Amino acid sequence: MQVKLNENKRAELKRLLSRLSSPQGLVVRSRIILQAAERNPDKQIAATLGLNPASVTRWTQRWERGQKNKEPILHRLMDMPRIGCPSLIKPEQLCQLAAPACEESEAHGLAITHWTRRELADEAIK
Repeated sequence: MQVKLNENKRAELKRLLSRLSSPQGLVVRSRIILQAAERNPDKQIAATLGLNPASVTRWTQRWERGQKNKEPILHRLMDMPRIGCPSLIKPEQLCQLAAPACEESEAHGLAITHWTRRELADEAIK
């Protein structure tokens, strides 16, 4: 699928490629879009990057949808939230479990310098 890029978007994608801290998924997707903008066919892009052609098609289509919806570049390249079983622990409960780690251990009657998972679990059981 052919992708149209203006110079600003092309430059932003190239910046993503050159940053050492860019997640690998974003780098691969940026390469897909840049190659698609050069009018390379999906099969050729897939072969060059060692990907499945369906993955290339999926990301170029998603890019175009994002273009129509005027989504930011990073939003277009990020993974969608995955479905699955909802968490059994609520955020408030997580905070309560982690709270002792933010306090001095002496306040809990312990003579330790750092909290371990086991000590936090024991404290939560108390």
